[in-house]
Amino acid sequence: MFWVIGPTIPRLLYPVVGEFSAITCFPFAFAEQAPQQSTVVHEYIHARQSLDSLLVLAPMLGALGLWQAWPGWVMLLVPVAAILAHGLLYTALSVVGRIIWLSRGSSWAEAGHLGYRSNPMEIEAYGNSRDIWPDGEKRASPRYLATRKPFIWVAYLRDCWWLI
Repeated sequence: MFWVIGPTIPRLLYPVVGEFSAITCFPFAFAEQAPQQSTVVHEYIHARQSLDSLLVLAPMLGALGLWQAWPGWVMLLVPVAAILAHGLLYTALSVVGRIIWLSRGSSWAEAGHLGYRSNPMEIEAYGNSRDIWPDGEKRASPRYLATRKPFIWVAYLRDCWWLI
């Protein structure tokens, strides 16, 4: 993953997605200033979620393209389409969460925050970007990335009680 540190891109995105300390659009992560280690791990978890989609959807789209005899230049877009599909799914989960929280009487801003934090991809990233170390402190957990299973974020759907 490539980190882009500087104010230009984050400030362009703030009106669309709100303020953030870092954001990942695989294979890039953007931050206005150097992120903390836990934020780096958090964004790497999102990058791995994007890779999951790429590894599953790209071969499927590629096979469809060969079957349909798509032109070569279209086939080059297959990885981009797979990553965009991941982004659309992430956005849809956040929007559904916001709508549900709005229907429960939350304000627009509060529903946006709760919808974001109710997204199973965020539940995985927040839940595993820090570990409790032997001294009792919570610190960044790069160990999680070494043992993470593909598509594990789907297991976090059970934590989205708002879907019920």
